[in-house]
Parts: sequence; structure tokens; C-alpha cells
Amino acid sequence: MNVCVKLSLRNACVAAALYVAVVQMRSFLSAGLDDRPSQRGAAPLHDASCRALFTVTDVPHRYAPNASLFVHNRYGYVAANNLSVDCRARQYPDTCGGKDVAGAIQQLLLKRDSPSGAATTDYSPLAAVLPSVLAFQEEGEASSPTVTATTRIGAAGGLLPYVPCEIATYADPASVAACFRARLAHQDTLWIFFMGDSKIRNLFYEFLYRSEEELQYHIKFQKGSAPFTTLDRKHMKLDMEAVSAKLPGMRISLEFRTFSNLAYPRTSVEVVQLARWAAGQETPPHLLVVGYECWTILKSDAREFHDVLGNLMDMHEVVVPLLYQLSQKTRVVVTSQNRYKQYAAQDEQVVRRGYFADNIHEWSETVFLHYLRRLSFRHPQPPTSDTTSDALTEPPARVTIAPARNSQSRDHLIPTVEDSGVWWWDTSLPVSLAENAECEQLYFRGLRRHPMYKSLFHRCMDDNHAGIVTLADQVTMLLNLVCNSMLGAREGVCCG
Repeated sequence: MNVCVKLSLRNACVAAALYVAVVQMRSFLSAGLDDRPSQRGAAPLHDASCRALFTVTDVPHRYAPNASLFVHNRYGYVAANNLSVDCRARQYPDTCGGKDVAGAIQQLLLKRDSPSGAATTDYSPLAAVLPSVLAFQEEGEASSPTVTATTRIGAAGGLLPYVPCEIATYADPASVAACFRARLAHQDTLWIFFMGDSKIRNLFYEFLYRSEEELQYHIKFQKGSAPFTTLDRKHMKLDMEAVSAKLPGMRISLEFRTFSNLAYPRTSVEVVQLARWAAGQETPPHLLVVGYECWTILKSDAREFHDVLGNLMDMHEVVVPLLYQLSQKTRVVVTSQNRYKQYAAQDEQVVRRGYFADNIHEWSETVFLHYLRRLSFRHPQPPTSDTTSDALTEPPARVTIAPARNSQSRDHLIPTVEDSGVWWWDTSLPVSLAENAECEQLYFRGLRRHPMYKSLFHRCMDDNHAGIVTLADQVTMLLNLVCNSMLGAREGVCCG
């Protein structure tokens, strides 16, 4: 039996086992659905335009005409005859206009709120209508790809078809520095905290890069310090705190945490820290960005996919209540996972590909949202200070910030009754799927050895991490949350 046949059989076995495991394990999500209180009459989530920047919430009626501006082939900018479509296909045939985008969003919302949860294919139509950041002069191996835009949000003019508000680009480092100065003019400190694995670390790095030219960050470690621009691989798993001499009082922290202590999750460093913040034993940051999953999978040391899925469920059961409790007093954003790049390591990592398959991410995210919904039904509004049963600890005193110019603006870093709770960040998923599609486009054009394929811009050679083009859009979204109410954003801009 030749190597190709062996690899095909191994892939088939992994896929079959994964399918059976997911079908069986997802059945528990249906339990208790009949007991859930009705949500009719509740304020729709899209009323808070800032939250809609992070969570796909509704059809963006105001900018619906823009939904058809960037119509591409749903196979990811690749001619249909160059792809073989199977049950794992992430894209759909034909093209789509504004009505199709609206239908895709409605389908996504129905699936995401159902016991089965949303699939990657539910996000693919949204990825397919995003603008490409690549252009080609010729066809085939002789083609010369060029970058037409450094961010997809910038290429779209700040209007994503599934976000009901305009996104400010913050492409100029000076504008980011101005935002931070405006915040510090109204409060003594600004603390932004990133917690998670290497995907979160890359987002932390990109967040600093956006304003490094203006602020020249210095990184503090537990032992020692160094300029941000000198960091290398030996610093990758260290806790870091970025400060700038130009902005005393601002801290941007990273704690590299894997959420992989499966034997004793409640005693892990990350869970203990979340618990201390949630209980009011320590003052939490103003913004907490969390992402985890991959190390929970890799550390499972499981022979069966059932066990991997069970470990993910156990970790979410511990972490989600703490994030929910903490989200009543500070802004908490939890990132969805970017999807596996199928052609990054075509032959070498068959087993790894199985563990990081779309189905695993879909299962994990469905369970996370299940636990989150269960808590929101149990505590539909933050309890008052005299609540005696299931009370959430009162937050430490926080400074209410007056907006810079727009008197109707409010600070979206301070949770209110209407927008408290964990913000699930899935608006970045179509952006990362568009990146994956462009990697596939380069692959099928025979450009695997081209510098563009190997660059950090798309990270096409990296099966599990998003490229700079996706990270930059995530940074832009975070900056809209942090900055827009401080800088007096005009009407129609997210988080204004």
C-alpha cells in the first residue's frame, strides 16, 4: 500500500471517528431547553452597536447596500474547477448579493443559538463577500501576487457586510496614541489585559505594533525588562507588561496561559487569577481579552475523540462562570478560534489536523456558548448589592468617563445592565476564513514557494495561527472599543 493511500485512509478514519464523537457528545446540549425562559421582549443584542462589532447579531440594514460590493466566488476567490468539494468544504458555490448575505446571517444566528451550534460553513458566506487583499497580474505559476491593502477592514472602507456600524481604521499610530492620551486625561490608569495561548500572544504583539512608532513600548518581565522591538523566541512564553514613558498610567499586559491543567483545572494559575478578579479580591483590568482551546486539546493525551471533547467541556464548565461573573464589572471579550489551514502541512501532520479540525472548534464554541447562555438565563440582569442568593461580588470602584465631544456617547469599557456579560467575538472568524481562502488560492496557483506564501502577512505555512492581515483587523476592532467614545466618533461609527 503506497504512502498516499495510507494517508487517505488515516484521514478517513480520523474524520469518521470525529463525526461520531461530535454527534454523540453534542446531545447533552439539548437538555433543559424547554425550561429556558422566553427571551421575547428582551432588548435585541444589536441595539448595542459596540457589541455588534464583536458578535454577529443581526442583518445590518443600515449598510445593506454595501453587502454586494465585494462579490467573490464562494470557493474562496478560486475558480470552481480548481477545487474538489467534499463534506468538509467551508465554502459554497455561486455568488451572493445583499439578500444572500442577509439570509446567511439569519441562518447563522439560528444555528448559533440552537443546541447543535453554528458550523464553520455558516460563516463561510460572510467570508466570501469580503474584499480580497491580493491581486494577480497573470494566471498560474507565472502570476505575481501583490498586496492591495494591509487590512480587510481598510479594503472594505470600514464597512463589513455583517456589522451594522462603520469601523474606524486607526491606521495611523498617532491616532492610537491620541486615543490612549484621551482616556488617561479622564482616568488615572488604563489597563488592557490579554490572557491565553500563542494566538492571543500574536494578537498582543500586533496590538502593540499598531502604536509602537509613537509610544516605543518597554516590556517588563518577572525578571528584567527589554524594549518591545528586541523580543525574540526566548520571551514567547513569559508574562509581559508593556509600558510607555510617554503615557504613564497605561499598562498592556499578556499572561501566556494554556488552560490545559485538566487534572485540577480550578487550581491552575489562570483560573485562580480569574477567580480573584471575579470575587473582587483584586481590581480587574479595564479590558480583558481571552482566548483558549488548542492547548486544552493537545494536553488531553486522549486516545479517543470523546475524551478530547469531554476535556474541553470540563474546562469550559470551570472557566465560563468566572468570565461571566467578571463581565458584570469589566469588559470581557472572548475570541473564537481561527480555523485550520488545510494546505499548510499537507503530509506531515495528519493527526494534528484531526485534532484541530473544524468540528473540534465548532464543538468547543458550542459548549462555551451553551454554558454562557445557561448563566445568562439564571442571571438575566446583574443582581443588586443586597442580593443574598447567587449574588455576584460588587465591583471595585471604577471611574465613569465623560466622552470627549459627543454628549450622547458612553464608555463601552464600562458594562451596563444592557450590555454586560461576556462578549463572544465571532465577527473576526469570517475575516480569518478569508485569509485561509487566499492561502488556498496561492496554493492552487502553484505558489507555495513564493515569498508571499511564506510571509507572516498570511502565515500560509502556519497551520494553526492567523496572519498579520487578520490580526490587524482584530486590533482595529479592539481599538474601536477602546477609543471611539473617547474621541467623539460621529454617528454610525461602532462604539461611538
